Amino acid sequence: MVCGIFNDEGEKHHVVWGFNRKDMSTPAFMLPTLNKASVCTKFCPILFKKDEIKENKGDKVELLDIEYKMVFAIGTIDSIFIYNTQSITPISVITNIHCQAITDLSWHGSSTLAASSSDGYISFVVFEKNELGEKMLPENIGNETIRSLYQTYLKVDINKNIQKIHNGNIDII
Repeated sequence: MVCGIFNDEGEKHHVVWGFNRKDMSTPAFMLPTLNKASVCTKFCPILFKKDEIKENKGDKVELLDIEYKMVFAIGTIDSIFIYNTQSITPISVITNIHCQAITDLSWHGSSTLAASSSDGYISFVVFEKNELGEKMLPENIGNETIRSLYQTYLKVDINKNIQKIHNGNIDII
């Protein structure tokens, strides 16, 4: 995803352009960011089962037509937008949590989103179990390449790796 400006009849709007890896020549979708430039975008590393959506007069608007749902966060100067690939409407918008600009976002599984800022603080957004959706099991993913990569990711124990470094007398600052 890329920060950009959309010109609508002479009026400029800050947006995030989303691209498909298979075709980078044209954006797959565009999301507004409330007239603030986006600083970063981070996808949750967990895939989720798609929600049942009741179509309204045959209209079904998804950001991406994929077999699972992905959740991602967009950080702007002073806000965080949380979206999923099944809707063009944000799940949540979080504003005014720092005194200075947001600098980065990071997910810890599907339970926590961390936001850092240039004021030196880090804020945590904590989600309850299944709040973002029901986790997708690797065996339910049809695309073999994605299934294999997802299985590999789920086997990594981040806490175990940190513990090894700590026991090896390497200080983590």
